[in-house]
Amino acid sequence: MKNIPSPPPKVAQAILKRLIDRDIRYGAMGDLEEQYYTMSRELGPFKACLHYWLQIPATLPGFIKNAFTWSLIMFTNHAKVFIRNLKKHKGFSFINFIGLTIGISIFMLIMLYVQHEMGFDKSHKNLPRIYRIQGQGGRQLTTAPAVGKWISEQIPDVEKTVRFKQRNDYLAKYRPEISPEQEHVTVIPDFAWADPTVFEIFTFSFISGDPSTALSDPYSLVLTKSYAERLFGKEYPVGKSILINNQHNYRVTAVIDDLRQNHLKFDSLASFETLGKIIGRRELDSFNSWNLTTFVLLPENHDAAAVGAKVTNLFRAKLKELWKVDFSFELFPLEKIYFTPKIFGHSGNLQLVYVFIAIGVFILLIASVNFINLSTARASLRAKEVGIKKVIGSSRKSLIAQFLLESIFFSVLAFLAALGLAAAFLPEFNRLILRNLSMGYFFSPLIFFIFLAGAGLLGAVSGFYPAFYLSAFQPVAVLKGEKQKGARSQVFRKFLISFQFAISIILIIGTLTVLKQTHYVKNKDLGFRKGPIIYMEIARNRGIRTRKQEFKERLLQHSHIQNVTLSQGRPGLVYNWEGFELQGKRSGYAIFTVDPDYFDVYNLEIIEGRNFSRKTAADQYRTCLLNEAAVKKLGLESPVGTVFHHDNLGGSAFPVKEVEVIGVVKDFHYQSLHHDIQPMMFGWNNGWTWMVSAQISPQDIPGTIDYIGNVWNEFSPDYPFTYEFIDEMFASQYHSEERLGKSIGYFAILGILIACLGLFGLVSFMAEQRTKEIGIRKVLGASVSGIIIMLSKEFSRWVLLANITAWPIAYFAMHKWLQSFAYRTNIGIGTFLLSALLAFAIAMFTVSYQALRAATANPVDSLRYE
Repeated sequence: MKNIPSPPPKVAQAILKRLIDRDIRYGAMGDLEEQYYTMSRELGPFKACLHYWLQIPATLPGFIKNAFTWSLIMFTNHAKVFIRNLKKHKGFSFINFIGLTIGISIFMLIMLYVQHEMGFDKSHKNLPRIYRIQGQGGRQLTTAPAVGKWISEQIPDVEKTVRFKQRNDYLAKYRPEISPEQEHVTVIPDFAWADPTVFEIFTFSFISGDPSTALSDPYSLVLTKSYAERLFGKEYPVGKSILINNQHNYRVTAVIDDLRQNHLKFDSLASFETLGKIIGRRELDSFNSWNLTTFVLLPENHDAAAVGAKVTNLFRAKLKELWKVDFSFELFPLEKIYFTPKIFGHSGNLQLVYVFIAIGVFILLIASVNFINLSTARASLRAKEVGIKKVIGSSRKSLIAQFLLESIFFSVLAFLAALGLAAAFLPEFNRLILRNLSMGYFFSPLIFFIFLAGAGLLGAVSGFYPAFYLSAFQPVAVLKGEKQKGARSQVFRKFLISFQFAISIILIIGTLTVLKQTHYVKNKDLGFRKGPIIYMEIARNRGIRTRKQEFKERLLQHSHIQNVTLSQGRPGLVYNWEGFELQGKRSGYAIFTVDPDYFDVYNLEIIEGRNFSRKTAADQYRTCLLNEAAVKKLGLESPVGTVFHHDNLGGSAFPVKEVEVIGVVKDFHYQSLHHDIQPMMFGWNNGWTWMVSAQISPQDIPGTIDYIGNVWNEFSPDYPFTYEFIDEMFASQYHSEERLGKSIGYFAILGILIACLGLFGLVSFMAEQRTKEIGIRKVLGASVSGIIIMLSKEFSRWVLLANITAWPIAYFAMHKWLQSFAYRTNIGIGTFLLSALLAFAIAMFTVSYQALRAATANPVDSLRYE
């Protein structure tokens, strides 16, 4: 019994079954199972299967066996030649391999980013049929609660409607029934409300709960997985209650997966009917507040423009009554929202995506050009190989196949190495682009084989010219030595070098321009004091908001806190826009609701009239200050004393019919420098102030922050103390530009590195080819510097051509990019001269190093060189 082998493992069984089926199909004779058991006694089950598997060719029909055997032999031979060439020309192979690997890895990282950005909202099954209701041309992205209600009731062309309302930083508490003293507390950053139809329109991944009933009842709440775990740990959350903002109990009805690649951003989603309980049912049917987002789902065969016209007609009379304007609506497709200005959720930068795609293609081109360049340069080293093969009967087709296969082998190896390199640099790339990308995307079978095939195609395309170039050598000429120099391809190779450096110069100019513009916007005088001012938001913090005047007074007791102001709105962030009528004409304004200390804290200059006064009770609600842009737009020569008519629509910072202008504020940049200064209005309404700005002394900033934190915790121990510096917040508006500048800079460095690798290899080859010439020149008295200049001057011409080619392309691209800023620097000739200087310096350093080695070599050794 001991001599009887055990049954083969599952894998071995599967292999054996396939072999038996195959042999039966082709009529092979013999008891295969008996053969397996006999062999397995000696070799073991896996080795027995492997041994048998290697016998496949012998059991195949004749023509298949011959094709299989021929392909295997040819593949083996080509692989041997490929490996021998790699070993023989280690320097060239290393340069080529490193350049191609870096190029492919950069392209892979960029494709990860592009796939991530372009994949937003693609998970929604109804994506082509979902639209956002907005003003024509995007002039009004938010809507009133009544808009969605009227559309769903009166426009049959719309299948479903959903309304979203979002707020930030809601305090959530959960007390376990078993141990209520162990209260779990967290702040939910993005708290939203939506109609129950949200899950019929959008597609979310449910972990628990029923989508059809999750938001049916008031005070029902859907949590994302992350926040369910924060509040409940390992407990099952559905059916449990949590306290929100110490006011209302919500019942958890479902848990969904965390939102990824989704422009809708929320950590919890409550029933929209809950708002009716909190603010009044009438408000859900009103036009009072335009601060939510409305989406519609259209039928399969729909005309979005026609539905938009019906929406406009439905509301035209009502909006004329309210706003005294002829307002038009449009339907904006969900698939385009991510790359439009942010209202609810994430927004992307399509321009940055296009720039990254261009850079990825450029880097890949540089790497491919390196391959072509070094392959053709090395052609003379393989000329005799080609000549001998042709003499013994190799056809040009077989030679082309050989060189193309070598190129494909090389590219596939570089791709596999690039996977590892990309994985190593992915964490740094994530920090650069502020994303959390994963290499897992490449390891799905389909994507892996697509990129593997792409690498093979890249190798085939890159090796196409070298294959045809090498295979065209005439055996007689080659064996006589007439093709040893490859002179006809020198101009082409130098042209490719020029092309590489042109791309690198474009990247250098792009980097310098972005850095120059970023420096400009960060250092431009914006017309207000940027720091040090600490900003805190207390909108959801009832502990401080209900005692904000007392909180302000406590802060002012510290000697290093110079002034404190309460407001709604700050430089860089406007929460409110309202319309006012003057002389029969209605205009909209950005509204900053502030207290009288705001102008001192931010050092805003009142150039006409006066500030709000606490001694004048009528200043609250009934008065305002305008900026210069508003005065200019209205054409007012004496704005002070002007009275605006204002409809009390509810939810307004000015709950009165008339508002008088009491002052004019000098223009300042309350938005980023992407925008012109728009008309704005300051009002004073203590009920509308839920931001605290504290102007502090630059002395002992950490100690001052500690004091503010202690006062905060005294007033509101539940809410964590959070703050930001105004200058940092304003600078954050240019994070996209900073990332763009850093990205282009890094890629420019890598592009130049790849180009220099190719240039280094090419100079090494030329120096090797001219070894005897250099030795003779030295014997005849040529100096080292003279030989270096001789070898360098040829390349300097091509670098000059690269600059001439790159400058107009770079100017056009960067001029177009700068148009996105209302206030911008100029590109300037200095940028182009500096890029040229850098390119020349890098190229000459690369050339000179190898030229110096050749020039300082012993002429005796050079003259003996073969």
